[in-house]
Amino acid sequence: NIAAGYVQAEANLGSRVTLTAGVRADRFARAVDYLPYTTAEGPQAASTVDDSDAHLSPKAALSVKLTDHVTAYGAFGEGFSPAFGPIWAFGGRNVNLKPEIARSLEGGLKGDLLGGRLSFGAAAYRITRRDLLQLVLDGPGTRTTNAGRQESQGVELDTRLTLRRGDRGTQAYARYAYTDSLWKDNQIVLDFTNEVIDLTGKAPTRVPAHQLSVGLTQQMSERLSSTIWYDY
Repeated sequence: NIAAGYVQAEANLGSRVTLTAGVRADRFARAVDYLPYTTAEGPQAASTVDDSDAHLSPKAALSVKLTDHVTAYGAFGEGFSPAFGPIWAFGGRNVNLKPEIARSLEGGLKGDLLGGRLSFGAAAYRITRRDLLQLVLDGPGTRTTNAGRQESQGVELDTRLTLRRGDRGTQAYARYAYTDSLWKDNQIVLDFTNEVIDLTGKAPTRVPAHQLSVGLTQQMSERLSSTIWYDY
């Protein structure tokens, strides 16, 4: 069961400055019924396991209209993920695991030029994640544990150009993102061998440093369009 509520307030500080603040409440709950099964440790009896977790996440943003067509902004946000892990590992999970907390800071510019034909966005960000849930192969079994801290920072560029307007209009777009991500604190001690695995200072797997997408959209009629694109 997943439930969430969000409340937000917005204030105009003059004609060009807008302040937004909010808070989100999340609650996750899980109940799993296990039939009898066998593991490396032997037969396991039928059982029902349930648990829940909740968190309040603040959010805030400030935008400043530099001109009629260009806006600068800054934003802070927080979110969380419960340390529930996969269903098959939920029965014997460590109930002392902490939920993952992610905090992000972002600042950038967005706007339009050429009479609205060209729109653009540029942003720099940093995301800090702590107490990430990870699965560890420990001897004949698998257990879940909290990783320490991971930091990612980067830039994102986004632009869209209208080449032709109307019912048969044509638009081109390009997006680029650069990400630098490192484990700031992640040490694991294997109970089975007492081996220490230290990932601190290493780059997380499956986080690409560069991402690029370009495309062209052709409006065929009022209700039909086609797009060709390339992702790297």
